[in-house]
Amino acid sequence: MDTATHEEYERFGTTTDVRGNVIQAGKRRDLPYLTAAELRVYQVLTDPEWTRFRRIEQERIPLATAARVIRRATSGCP
Repeated sequence: MDTATHEEYERFGTTTDVRGNVIQAGKRRDLPYLTAAELRVYQVLTDPEWTRFRRIEQERIPLATAARVIRRATSGCP
């Protein structure tokens, strides 16, 4: 997810996990397969100073939007 998509759908965000526990900033890991845009979002969400939603319920993003992003990302793939 890139920053623009995160900001657009942040309204579907939450600060708690499925058990109702507050989501804390996780320990950052090396994620070499993220795009630069995805890495920026990851870094924001794992920043301990971040006070907004750490998780977005991605299933609430319209399927047409997700399909368009996937088509764009895989357009050069066989």
